[in-house]
Amino acid sequence: PILERAATLDPRTKRYPYTLAETYRLLRRYEDFDRTMDRVLAMPTSVKPGTLTVERAVGDFEGRGDIGSLRTAVAAASAANNLDEEDLDLYAVLLPLWSRDLDALFRNLSTMHADGVTIAGIRYPRSWFEALAARMLADAPKAQSAFAAARIQAASAVLADSTSNRKLGLLAMIDAGLGRREEAVEEARRAYDLASNVAIDAPIAACNLAIVYAWTGQSDLALAILEEWISRPAGANQPNQPTYGDFQLNPVWDPLRSDARFQALIQRLSPSTSKH
Repeated sequence: PILERAATLDPRTKRYPYTLAETYRLLRRYEDFDRTMDRVLAMPTSVKPGTLTVERAVGDFEGRGDIGSLRTAVAAASAANNLDEEDLDLYAVLLPLWSRDLDALFRNLSTMHADGVTIAGIRYPRSWFEALAARMLADAPKAQSAFAAARIQAASAVLADSTSNRKLGLLAMIDAGLGRREEAVEEARRAYDLASNVAIDAPIAACNLAIVYAWTGQSDLALAILEEWISRPAGANQPNQPTYGDFQLNPVWDPLRSDARFQALIQRLSPSTSKH
């Protein structure tokens, strides 16, 4: 209500409607998000317009599982030179990953620096995405090799900043991929504790913990966490989110995909049943 009132009282100030739009997205109120982002896009801005059009399309992905709108927005923004290099790298990885176009994923990864892709300020190694692709291909040796390479970079990042829940969560998922069950769970739980008082981080840490449980054969624990978080606000970054689109298309959830309980969670987030 406060943000809605601020946006109404000061319609010429962009930060109020933009913050309001982002709040609607986190609350999964996607129709309100779309309407408010349309208003933001109509206002003068110093931000590259492509960034905002892509961000609006993210709502289509999260709320409706529509990857086509996001792909179109990214392509248009890229052609107009309206996306930063980090955003271009991000979607060059996420779009083929979510659409399971592994040829495109490997092709795009081959042109990137080994340091990888920045997501919400955290650097995900190129080898992390190579490991995910190898898992999707059921190529265990390649997955293990890629996870081992990713772990070197992730462990170094955690050593430099042990209080970062996002860096620790990434390390936990890598350790889960390597079969280091006890370490992975301990790291993911610690990351979740660190994120507990950070509204935009807690949903991501919760999903990362659920992924660790799912990857280490503890589906009941994974589903219990997701059951709680689909009724709470989502987080700020795009992969590993408690949203309809992420659950539908993100391959990290594949170990849960055949479980009827996971499909029931997806259905509860479905635009056909959502109350938002």
